[in-house]
Amino acid sequence: MSFYNDNAKEYIEQTIKCDMSQLYSFFEKKFSGVKSILDIGFGSGRDSLYFQNKGYDVISIDNCVEFIDYGKKIGLKKTILLDAENMNYNNEFDAIWASASLLHIKKEKLNNVFMRCSNALKDNAIMYCSFKYGDFNGIRDYRYYIDLNETSIHDYIKGTKLKIIDYVISKDVRDNNETKWISFILKKVVIDINYGYKSDVKDELQDPDKFSKKLKETHAYLWSKELPNGNKMELIVKNNRIISIGEYSFDFAPDSITNSYKNRPQINAFLDKSKNILEYRKLDYTIGSSIIFPVKDDEGKSNRTINQARGCIRQLSDRFDYALECIRLFYCDNSIYTPLRDCLKRYSNFFDLFIDFEGYVKFFFLDDLVDAEYKKVISFTGKFDFGNPIPSTIEEYEYYLKNNIEFIEKRNKRIKNSL
Repeated sequence: MSFYNDNAKEYIEQTIKCDMSQLYSFFEKKFSGVKSILDIGFGSGRDSLYFQNKGYDVISIDNCVEFIDYGKKIGLKKTILLDAENMNYNNEFDAIWASASLLHIKKEKLNNVFMRCSNALKDNAIMYCSFKYGDFNGIRDYRYYIDLNETSIHDYIKGTKLKIIDYVISKDVRDNNETKWISFILKKVVIDINYGYKSDVKDELQDPDKFSKKLKETHAYLWSKELPNGNKMELIVKNNRIISIGEYSFDFAPDSITNSYKNRPQINAFLDKSKNILEYRKLDYTIGSSIIFPVKDDEGKSNRTINQARGCIRQLSDRFDYALECIRLFYCDNSIYTPLRDCLKRYSNFFDLFIDFEGYVKFFFLDDLVDAEYKKVISFTGKFDFGNPIPSTIEEYEYYLKNNIEFIEKRNKRIKNSL
C-alpha cells in the first residue's frame, strides 16, 4: 500500500470525478431489499459517498491512512482502516462494492479474500467487483496486479458460495484511457431445498420454468461444476437465459421433472380423491423436481427442443421417467428406436459432455431413478407402457404420485449433500 500512501493526492484527483453512473446502475439493478453496503478499498470515497447520499448504510474500509483521512473530510460516516485480507465480518451486509480494489490482492491470496467476502454477505446478497480485463499477473506501474476475465474468476471464487450472475466488459472511466475492464456481479447463493419456485412468479398462471429468475440462478449455481469428461461447466443467468461461458456454448432452460396431470380430464375426474396430491404439491417446483435441457440443438436451431418433445409426444406425455429411459437407450445405441430418439440425436453435443448414461445420471443427481448398475430406469408407475403413459385409475395415480414424491425428496437430499 506504500504506492497509494505516497500518491494518494494524485490518485484522488484522477478518480474523484470519474463518471461511474453506468456501473452504479449495473449494480443497483440487482438490488433487492439492500440497506447495508460494505465498500472495500474505497479510495477517494467517491462511491461510498454516492451510496451514502442515497440513504444506504455504508461502511468504507481501506488500508491507506491518507484515504481514511480524506474520507472523513468529505463526510463519510463510517470509515475503517482495514484491508480485505484481514476483515472478519460474518453475515452482516446486503451488498459489497469492491471497485478496482481486489486487483492488487496476490494471486495466492485472492481466493481467501473472496471467501471473506462471501462470509461478510448475508444469504443471497450481492457483490460488485472489477478487474482489468485479461490474464496478466505481476508488477505493472509500480504495483502488483492480477487481471481476470469471465472464465478465470471461477478459479478464485471456488469453494465460496459466490456465483457469477452477470458481468460487463467496458472501457476505463478515466479520460484518454483505453484499458478494458470487466465488472462482475456475484451473488451469495444459498439453496433452500424446501423452497417452492412458484413463490417467485407473480401468479399461479405463470410457469416458473420461464418466469422464475431464482430457479434459473439456482440451476446455474448447481450445474457449474466439473463434467464427467473432465472439463468444467460454467453457467450464468444473463438476459433471463441460462448460458454457458468459457469452453462451451449452450443455452439452457429449466424443465419440471414431474407432472400431476391435473388438467387431464381422466385425472381431474378423481383428483379430489387423491391422498397424495397435497404432499406432491408441497414438493412441486422445489429444486429436486427441476432439471435443465439445452434450448438449441447442435446446429443452433431451437425448433422442437427436448423439453417440448417430451411434453408433446403422446407416447411420453411429459413423463420424465419415460424420457430418461429414452436417454438410457440413446447412450446404449442411438440407432435403437424410441419416441425421443430423433430429437436426442440433434443434441448429441450436449449428451457427449457426460460420456455415458451413468455420467449423465450422476451429474444431475438422478441416481434414485435408476438401479445400482445404471442399466435400468425405474418407472414411476412400475412399468413402461409407451402406448398409455398416463395413469388411468385412482390406484395407479396414487402409486405414481407416491413414487414421484419419494424421488423428489431423495433428489433434494442429494442436492443438499452436494453443496
